[in-house]
Amino acid sequence: MRRISLLILLGLLSFRAMSQEGEMNDKKEVDPRLVEVFGDQLEKLVLNDKDRLNGLNLLLEKRVKIIIEPYATFEKYPKLSEFSVNNSYNKDLKRDEVFDINTFNVLKYNLSFFSNREIKYYRVDNTDYLIKILSQNLKE
Repeated sequence: MRRISLLILLGLLSFRAMSQEGEMNDKKEVDPRLVEVFGDQLEKLVLNDKDRLNGLNLLLEKRVKIIIEPYATFEKYPKLSEFSVNNSYNKDLKRDEVFDINTFNVLKYNLSFFSNREIKYYRVDNTDYLIKILSQNLKE
């Protein structure tokens, strides 16, 4: 009887250790851009809501593209500088002073991410870069 109780106890402890390890791995794999924008609210607002987490990951991985399009004098793309910084959750969040395609975090800006029908374009000021945001219903 003691052996059975001991085996059950060991089994439960092993299961709990594996589940905690899985939780830690999930947190390690969170996109750093989400951590930057949501700060200490990340777990409450994103990690505890799998649909929101999946939607944000899809946005970052598949729906936002940075493309090169030479600036035209009379173009009508809104400029990134026209949009405020999304510092609702992280008060220390600041606008990028220099655009770096490798470190740019589109979530820092209050852009239209969730259009159902149209592709949105935004010009990165004084560059040939455009931010292209695909609608939720379009695939490229």
